[in-house]
Amino acid sequence: DGLAQLVAEGVIQCFTSRRGGPTDRIMGAVGRRQFDVMEHRLIHEYGAKPHLEPAPFACVRWLGPETTDAALQQTHLGSGVLQAQDDRGLPVLLFDSVWATDYFARQHPAMTLHALSSGPATLSK
Repeated sequence: DGLAQLVAEGVIQCFTSRRGGPTDRIMGAVGRRQFDVMEHRLIHEYGAKPHLEPAPFACVRWLGPETTDAALQQTHLGSGVLQAQDDRGLPVLLFDSVWATDYFARQHPAMTLHALSSGPATLSK
């Protein structure tokens, strides 16, 4: 799968909503150019016809290992926040702005948010 190869190379990051429903993937990148590279390579190297739509997210934060699934389910995430997981199954929150990220962190100090992935662990029960 071409997308898996691009994720493995670090060209793009891939997230999947934990809400259920459609399994559309949410791609993450540092800038627009990475999306252009991804689209070009999918078309020219893998013969794919990607359909890209902008998503309303600006920040991703990985949850610390102390955050349990039960605690997360009881937390009001607020509007513009999506609970998802990365391509390794690590839990993340996608935010629509830096302000929303900072606000969530202030409102939920017991939940550690990381700008970078912490490793292969998954959300504890």
